[in-house]
Amino acid sequence: MKALIIGFGSIGKRHYDILCGLIGSGNVGVVSRRETGLDKSYGSLAEVTDINEYGYFVIASKTCEHFEDLCHINNSVEDKIILCEKPLFERSRSMVSLKNHVYVGYNLRFHPVVMKCRELLGIYGKVLFVRSYVGQYLPSWRPGTDYRDSYSAKKEEGGGIMMDCSHDIDIIRFLFGRIVSFNAYNDKISDLEITSDDYFSMIGRTEGGVLFSLNMDYISKKAARVIEINTEEATIVADIIGKTITLTTRSGETEIMHFPEIDRNTTYTAMHESIIEKKDNHCADYADGLDIASIFDNVRKNNLKQVWQ
Repeated sequence: MKALIIGFGSIGKRHYDILCGLIGSGNVGVVSRRETGLDKSYGSLAEVTDINEYGYFVIASKTCEHFEDLCHINNSVEDKIILCEKPLFERSRSMVSLKNHVYVGYNLRFHPVVMKCRELLGIYGKVLFVRSYVGQYLPSWRPGTDYRDSYSAKKEEGGGIMMDCSHDIDIIRFLFGRIVSFNAYNDKISDLEITSDDYFSMIGRTEGGVLFSLNMDYISKKAARVIEINTEEATIVADIIGKTITLTTRSGETEIMHFPEIDRNTTYTAMHESIIEKKDNHCADYADGLDIASIFDNVRKNNLKQVWQ
């Protein structure tokens, strides 16, 4: 299989390195407006005259460019595999006809802590409510770069904590089912020099009746990504960054599960392997991506700020 990566920023380079390892560098091409120094490189999708030679496309461009890139590929080839980086779109959009197999890059579904949580569900009775939190100081995200120059800082490029960390919205859906009702608030509340939102808070209910709260921010000086799952029989605290799960039962017994160190490429590699080899595919699909884009729309329309003022 030959793969074509659209976009060669930090995430595009990560996909390139992983795919070179999986299918060989001679089978990986790149589309980028910047100079890549690679043998198989195109300045734009329009320059890819041999597009049908590729069977796997990875869209790693700016969020605001995802729709245009996906439309171009979808109109150019059929029955191919397309992986679009998260989020799929910055707002709800629809394509007239989807001719290809489209997935969305919510790679944290493949994190061993998240996978173990999924395995534990159902063992300790009905899930009653969930608390989820993710936070990290934006200037510390990408060492050696100015956070003000990143797409995360720019609302017009699809940046902002709501879309940047939509992983955590997806994890709620992945573990507990589609979100059927919610209220949410997002805003810029810190002194960070950005035009995007740096704070997000949501409460809601999934189709399985699980109540949840989710808080995300660019502000916390201590990086954290934690999910607390409260069931009839136990409390499960999953620390994704710390790679531990703490399980406390009704009787007070506590077990701490430790997971081995993994590098940042591990979950991306597992996602690519799952798609390419068509095995146990837990990858988010096009419908999942559209559902999360519709959540973005509803957050903007029903921002709780209007109620709290």
